[in-house]
Amino acid sequence: MKLWIFGDSFSAMRQEDLDDCKLLWHEALGKKLSAEVVYKSNFGWSNDYIYKHLIENINNINHDDYVIIQYTEKNRKYFFKEAPQCGNYHALCNMSSDDLLSLGLNKNVKNAIISYIKYLHNEEADELSYHQLLNATGSMMAEIPSNNVRLVPGFGHVNGVKGCLNDVSWNEYKNKNQHFSASQVDKRQNHLSANNHIILAEKLADWFADPGILLDLTAGFGDSFIGE
Repeated sequence: MKLWIFGDSFSAMRQEDLDDCKLLWHEALGKKLSAEVVYKSNFGWSNDYIYKHLIENINNINHDDYVIIQYTEKNRKYFFKEAPQCGNYHALCNMSSDDLLSLGLNKNVKNAIISYIKYLHNEEADELSYHQLLNATGSMMAEIPSNNVRLVPGFGHVNGVKGCLNDVSWNEYKNKNQHFSASQVDKRQNHLSANNHIILAEKLADWFADPGILLDLTAGFGDSFIGE
């Protein structure tokens, strides 16, 4: 039995260079479900790249497996085939040429991204793409043999869920203006603190047990304990 996780940094496997945390939410959930965790998630991935992995693995999912599909920010794009972790292209604007080269990207990428943001970015188009994505995912879920498939939003909204994972992350800060930005490094594993990992795992386990309940990501977590 497996727990498949498709998503971005909210769902990525443990990172050794981040803060120590005894049990991450996906590790705890795997234990609760007696399932092996299979990660199809990583930092900076865009929704189209997450969807790509879902397509590629749909035939590998068995009827008794569990699946979490965690989509990310609507404006991320799978621009760089050689660097899919750069779907959050806004972060590239804060990088030096040397940093870009270390990712395998041309040093002119920054200027191209700045021009895209200035001249081509369209928030309404992002909203439409997200709506299309959710509809396409709903159709694809009918092809997955397991009934244990759940959509968990990193950002934005999906039916059956109140709030998103970013609400949990954001609410840990006393001063919301101190919440990490693209130019900073968040040292929390999956952008969450230790206690909230456990609470999230418990909420998800309950949701798998009873799909009719509302997954509430706006309440029941520790909040306002980081910063001043």
